[in-house]
Amino acid sequence: EDKEQNRTATADYQLAKACVTHLRQTFQLPANDNNDDNNNNYDVSPSPSMKLRTTMGSTDDNINISENCTITKNCAAAALGLSSIICPFEHISPVPLVHHAMKFHLWHAAERICQAAANQISLLEETQPHPSTRGLQVVAKTPSSRNSKIELETAVQFLISTALSESYSRQADLYATTFYDFGGKPLFAIARVSHAKDTISKIMKKRQLPIIERQVERVDRAYERVYLDTIALNDDNDDNGTTFTSTDDGRKTADVIEKATEVKQSGQVAIRIWALSELRRAREHDGGKRLADIWNMEYQYNTTDAKKDEEERKLTYLQWDEMSDLIIREGLLWNSNGSDDSDVSLLAATQKHQCIPVLVSDADGLHKAFQEMLLPDCANTSLRHTIQNQPLVIGFDTEWGDDNPGTGLLQLSTIHKSILIDIPALSMSIDGATALRSTVGRLFAGTLFEDSNSSNMMLVGFEIKEDLSRLAKSPCVFPPIPRSAHIPLTTATVKSGTATLPEKKNKNNASPSSSSSSHWLSMGTSAAYDLKSFIAQDTSTEGVANGGSTINSKLNGLGLSRCTQYYFGKRLDKSEQCSHWTQRPLTHDQRVYAALDAWICAAIYTKLITKRNFKQD
Repeated sequence: EDKEQNRTATADYQLAKACVTHLRQTFQLPANDNNDDNNNNYDVSPSPSMKLRTTMGSTDDNINISENCTITKNCAAAALGLSSIICPFEHISPVPLVHHAMKFHLWHAAERICQAAANQISLLEETQPHPSTRGLQVVAKTPSSRNSKIELETAVQFLISTALSESYSRQADLYATTFYDFGGKPLFAIARVSHAKDTISKIMKKRQLPIIERQVERVDRAYERVYLDTIALNDDNDDNGTTFTSTDDGRKTADVIEKATEVKQSGQVAIRIWALSELRRAREHDGGKRLADIWNMEYQYNTTDAKKDEEERKLTYLQWDEMSDLIIREGLLWNSNGSDDSDVSLLAATQKHQCIPVLVSDADGLHKAFQEMLLPDCANTSLRHTIQNQPLVIGFDTEWGDDNPGTGLLQLSTIHKSILIDIPALSMSIDGATALRSTVGRLFAGTLFEDSNSSNMMLVGFEIKEDLSRLAKSPCVFPPIPRSAHIPLTTATVKSGTATLPEKKNKNNASPSSSSSSHWLSMGTSAAYDLKSFIAQDTSTEGVANGGSTINSKLNGLGLSRCTQYYFGKRLDKSEQCSHWTQRPLTHDQRVYAALDAWICAAIYTKLITKRNFKQD
């Protein structure tokens, strides 16, 4: 029996040592100088000079961990998955592992590593062996749970701070809550406030004021929890004959309580002030007054405040009336003659042509809007000539509501023209569904043009998986499928301005022998590309290797609003994101929001190809 136990222990040790060695080599972590293959008490420790970025909101991305490391994302994912299973934290700190997980945006892997380390520490404190670390515990010295906990707290705080800095407030709140006792406490209230603000901003337009109230209550509970834990910790330290802080200035318990109370009250007041300001900004004065009365606060609003709020929004968010100037300034609509003399006239023409689009809800309107998007009827000769010599880049996006499995709105936009398509209205008639098939359906299928030069067109959206799924699930009557597979368009006719879309056909004109019934998007979506994949290959900043390609770690995890800020200096206003997109008519703000979402996709892609920031396959 003893021999069998020794044999098992030896096998466990060899496996554990091989796993730790593999992890150390994968992430290029330095080994201890005293490490000896013949010494059972081997130790693999991270560099003591490791410096972490834990300051919330910091924009310093220069975290130098294994600078010469050429790990691929797949390799990192496998190694990090192994780490969470074997729990090698007696020999490898979770800190560099979490750093590498964040480097590749492997959020789930980072969470699993922190969870595994927390479980191991809990078991060590209870002096119970952990099944997944049996091989390590047989041969290695058990470190103090205090040192292990400090390392885990550092890793957890870096994970939460990274989530906050990249605007993943929901994940930050989840991490701070899950690992509250393992480093999440210092950032718990901050993460909860960030999550509450994000939620309130999204539901503001739905007028769901009780949700605002509940979010504020969640923040109150977070501050209350931190406050009570601070007082309890101070009482424990007093019982042990120590003070709450590391200094020996004789601070009394009353001072600690006063400071903790001040932090709690100031935080609770701050979230209320912010919520009321958002209600003022959204002109929800009735709701603002109601909540102000509940919170025993004043709610004041006047023309001066309105003007101030409007100016702040213009400085922060991209405005519709800024688009024409941005087109000229960023070189998105270049002068094919290479002269700057006509820039003023081009700007005036684009300003006149760019108008907030109306909702297209009938077949005739869709054909006309599609024609104008492909080649607008520009009176300005220079502008028309410039547009004709541009690559045809079309951005798209969709909006939907919770009451419909499909999409409530499809937005298409080139640099010079945006259209908003009422998918529910068009899909419910034969004429409308047929028009969708001959325009939108062929656009997404890549059969919009008959000639081979249609490769000059690019259809791009941002994180398009859900958009395409919603479009395909949109309920509709099945239009007849014409025998001809292509719309009678060529890139030559579009460039010359003689392109015409096919006339919509009445269901009585289609013979049963030449048509069948199917969804208007049944031809596929092979022509649609995800803009995020192109942004990730932007060579203007450094990237990391991923299976032979280069991934831009700075841009790969950003949403569309933050990408807009990176490329054009201002964010997109997302306050309308969760509004009612199936209600008609759409508001002015909804139409602006929807059109900008599609337009910015075309603008970012156009900037990438004009600046030659990535290799176009």
